[in-house]
Amino acid sequence: SIIVNKCKITNNNFSDYELIVSILDHHANKYDNFNFNDLKLIFYYLNDDLINLEETFINLQNNNYLNINNILLYSEKLLVKNEYDKIFNLLNPYFDDNKLPIEGMQLLLKVALELNDLIFHLEVSEAIYTNYPFLPISHEILINALIQNKNYNSASKIIKSAKNRFPNYYNFLIFEAKIETINNNLSNAINIYNYVLEQDDTLVNVKHDLALLYNKIEKYEL
Repeated sequence: SIIVNKCKITNNNFSDYELIVSILDHHANKYDNFNFNDLKLIFYYLNDDLINLEETFINLQNNNYLNINNILLYSEKLLVKNEYDKIFNLLNPYFDDNKLPIEGMQLLLKVALELNDLIFHLEVSEAIYTNYPFLPISHEILINALIQNKNYNSASKIIKSAKNRFPNYYNFLIFEAKIETINNNLSNAINIYNYVLEQDDTLVNVKHDLALLYNKIEKYEL
């Protein structure tokens, strides 16, 4: 958000973040305004001060002053602590109400994978695709979820439409090659990978997958 970005600039240009927090704390008490606590949470987040971050979050929560931005910041730190159920409980109500931004849905995707809930992972992926069809990443996310659910035909349909919509976005070709590999169409997969490398020969993951395919069909020359 704009506020977080402005706090980042302040944090980067002012070394004593504890002084910043002290000033905000003083203003919060003086003016009885929770906006200053909201800002404190951001600075705790930026400086990985997890104890004070949680304390401020709980304070905001107890006073019914939470908003989706500080919930997202708090959830990011919870992800580092592997508190997946807690993240789910915080974000899922917003997801159910279709009020969760893409950053929050991407957090839910990570949670779903950690909890090995592929059905929910697919549900969130479909929501991202539906709400953000203009972003290539939304197509990638759904394709990946469909592949993980072994729904290769649907994944191939999304790949086809995505290639037409974003012709210079080569990740869709990489997904296509993966499905060809899964279907044991190794020659097709090799041709796709070679085409991608013609466009960008710096893609190490593509070179690796291509080498595996050559090895599988007993060809070693790249």
